[in-house]
Amino acid sequence: VVVVNGRLVENLHVEEANRQLALAQAIAGLA
Repeated sequence: VVVVNGRLVENLHVEEANRQLALAQAIAGLA
């Protein structure tokens, strides 16, 4: 894993946050 100024780590956190948000929205839609 190569991290440049912490950008890779930050990008991964953003992607994970987006997945969690999408999952929450999907669950809300099914509820």
